[in-house]
Amino acid sequence: MGTMLSFRDYKEFSDIIVEATVSAGKYGPGSLFTLKTDKISAFENKVGNKLKLPPSPVFSKLDPANIPSDALIFGDNTKQLRAAFEILDAPDGKSVGSFAWYEKAVDSYFNGLKLGSDINWGKDTPTLETVQAIGVYYKDVEADAADRPKVIANIKSILSNGQDWDSKGKSNLISKFDTMTSKNFAEMIGLIAGMGDFMPLVNFKPNIIHGRINDYYAAEEQNDNVAITGVKANTADMIISSADASKTIEAMKTDTFTFDKKGVITGKNSKINLIQVSLKKSADKAQLGKVTAYIIQKYGLPSYDDYFTDIVSESFQMNEGVFDIFKTAAEKIKGLYLKVAKSIQNFALKITSRFKKAAKSEKKAVFAKYQKLFGLDKADMLMMEQYIEGDKFLIEKKDVGNLNSKLEKISISNANKLVKEVQNKRSGVVNLYNTKDYLIYKTGAEITNFKTSKEINIDIVSKLLSNSYSLSSVQSIIGTTNTDEILSSVIDMHKEVYFGKTSLPMYKVYGKSKGKSYEYLGAAADYVEKKKAKLKDIQFPISGIRLNTQDKKYLNIDLYVVSDIEDNQIYYTAFRTGTNASGRFSFNFEGTKKISHDKFIKFLK
Repeated sequence: MGTMLSFRDYKEFSDIIVEATVSAGKYGPGSLFTLKTDKISAFENKVGNKLKLPPSPVFSKLDPANIPSDALIFGDNTKQLRAAFEILDAPDGKSVGSFAWYEKAVDSYFNGLKLGSDINWGKDTPTLETVQAIGVYYKDVEADAADRPKVIANIKSILSNGQDWDSKGKSNLISKFDTMTSKNFAEMIGLIAGMGDFMPLVNFKPNIIHGRINDYYAAEEQNDNVAITGVKANTADMIISSADASKTIEAMKTDTFTFDKKGVITGKNSKINLIQVSLKKSADKAQLGKVTAYIIQKYGLPSYDDYFTDIVSESFQMNEGVFDIFKTAAEKIKGLYLKVAKSIQNFALKITSRFKKAAKSEKKAVFAKYQKLFGLDKADMLMMEQYIEGDKFLIEKKDVGNLNSKLEKISISNANKLVKEVQNKRSGVVNLYNTKDYLIYKTGAEITNFKTSKEINIDIVSKLLSNSYSLSSVQSIIGTTNTDEILSSVIDMHKEVYFGKTSLPMYKVYGKSKGKSYEYLGAAADYVEKKKAKLKDIQFPISGIRLNTQDKKYLNIDLYVVSDIEDNQIYYTAFRTGTNASGRFSFNFEGTKKISHDKFIKFLK
């Protein structure tokens, strides 16, 4: 089950851990506890394989009247309930299950946990962003830093100025003021000061949009006068505007906007000036951002469920004989019957019954060839595919449960199909990188088949499925033989990371550090053109991939792609691909950091 942290390991977020009689009435719902060190093994044995415990579980006491119906039962539930708990993966984390304990022994298992007073900037994004936004109005915070009561009083006053503050960030910050450590207080000063360094660029009386930032995104997306160029949401965390939040959002719905070389965006009719700002704690430690949805949409990757089904389904290879049907049909329906409304009936009647058993990837190949034969456009093909996949024709749709249910119940035979798929995809990527002088790679041992069902659990098979999906993504991005196309894909990935859907200019603002506290990215189109100009004559590796084997069961995949040239130094972006969840499938394709050429080579030696 893995090594579980004891209460001694909670120092980073706790001030006091004390012996606690958990059944006592003084500990109400929401009270937090950790396991005593000498009770960890006993508790793991009680849980067995009924729940997957996180590495550092925290136990939140439940109201006896609100115990989930699927809670584990410890003891005789006809007797008096002693205590019930929800199991969390962190003090403010996600629930992984619950249990109700009917034995007195419960009081000997736990210590009470009192959370520390510091703000965890890495986990509490609303509070981090709220603190940075305070810098819009607090210009001399560093001068006041030695006078803590004065700083707190000034911040409270700013937070009461009627601006569009995020309510969660605001309330959490206020609750921490009086007890946060000196270190945490100093970090807060630095975050405010970083925005203060940026504010001299703002030449109008500032208002902010932070609490209603999602309304701003929606307004931008519905405005036909503003180009939407990406997949994920606009990456701006706040807007600095010459008008209040409501007026700015209303203008964004319909106005036409231009911008100057300093990134100030101006409404043609409203005359509102605004600046889009992405907020980060620091320039060198911030996660760059996800491009998962962008990769899936751009390269037409199938749904995770379809992808899994294609791998484990019994299927056959379409041969030229199948395509003869289409060639014959094509001759019959030339002219009047080229449009899909007339041709789909012939398609449905002529296709053999074997097509019903085909995996989705094979059907996709048939559809593609059919599209070419008949000269159909994308809209026609979408209509045809939907019609053909409907209940009246080829596919019988059955409720087979969600993907996680399938992964939990996977047979050893199908699990080994996943292994084979990852082995094949890995070999394909290695061959791809091995044949191009602008690509480099590092790989470990092969993953191996499962020998018994005891080796299989949802975490391992989720990682294997994620491995295969990741390698398919890499092949889509890097697989072309044209280096210009690869560079274009790489640059588009970075645009998605830094801009998302917005085409308008963007600033990144960081907490105060030795360097400059802000960076101007320009508008999305300008960003792309500048990157193309910088990278057009590259004479160095465009990409590298590291495929490390974990316990010979699955891969850890790190993709590196060239991203910039600064002061004659080449830089790469590291992308982490795979799952980041426990007990369920997930897939992420995320930029994690920017590294130098020297580190790039070191990682791939």
